[in-house]
Amino acid sequence: MARRKILAMIMSDGRTLKEHALERGLNTETVTQRYIDGKRTETELLAPIRKQRMVYYEGKHWTIPALAEHTGIRPDLIRMRWDNGKRGADLIKPARERILIHLSDGRTLTAKEAAEISGVDRLTIIQRVRLGWKGDEILKQARPKTNTITWNGEQVSFSELSKRYGISVGTILHRYRNGKRGGELVKPPRKIRGDNTKIRVRYQGRECSLRELSDKTGIPYNTLYDRYKRNGKI
Repeated sequence: MARRKILAMIMSDGRTLKEHALERGLNTETVTQRYIDGKRTETELLAPIRKQRMVYYEGKHWTIPALAEHTGIRPDLIRMRWDNGKRGADLIKPARERILIHLSDGRTLTAKEAAEISGVDRLTIIQRVRLGWKGDEILKQARPKTNTITWNGEQVSFSELSKRYGISVGTILHRYRNGKRGGELVKPPRKIRGDNTKIRVRYQGRECSLRELSDKTGIPYNTLYDRYKRNGKI
C-alpha cells in the first residue's frame, strides 16, 4: 500500500492516521514504516518513540550505544557508571580484567585462589600474568636472592640447615621469605597424625608427594597436608 494511502486510513474515532500522528508529534514516515513492518493496531502504530538517554563525553552528547561502539566499553557498564556520577575518563575506563590462570592439570584459578594454593602474593601473580607468564610458571615460588644466610656467625646454605635440623628446604625457604629468623627458622614443624606417605598430587603435569611439592614450591608441608585433608586437593 502506498504511504499516502496508509496515512489516509481512518482510525476508530473517524480521524486519519496522519492526523493522529501529527497530534502526537510522531513523524509520518515513522508511522507508515510501522505499518509496512506489520503493525496494525492503533497502539502499535501510534506508540511514542522512546527517547534514548544521552551522555556527555569529549565535548558532545552521545547515546549510550553509540559511545559503547566508539570506546569498546559495554553499554550496561557505561549506563551504570553514568548513574553513579562518573564523568569524563572515568566513564570509559576499561573494565577491570578478571585474571584466570589455566594450569596443566586442567584447573582454572582466579588470582586469589592461585595465591592461596601457591603461597605467592596475589599482586605478584597478577603482575606475572600481565608480563606474559603462562600456566604453572605463574605459581612458581621466587627463590631468595641469596643461597646462604648468616647462622650463628657462619655462612650457611638453606640445604645445609635442612640437613642439620631435619626440616625440608621448602619449609625453611617459606619461613625465611616471611621474615622468620634465628630459632623460628628451624623450629620443628607441627607433627601430623596418621600415615600420609601415600598421598600423591599432580603439579606441573607430574605426580609427586606432598614433601616433594613442599620442596618445589616453598609451601610448608603441614600447610599442604591441611589443604589436602580439607579439600582433597591442594
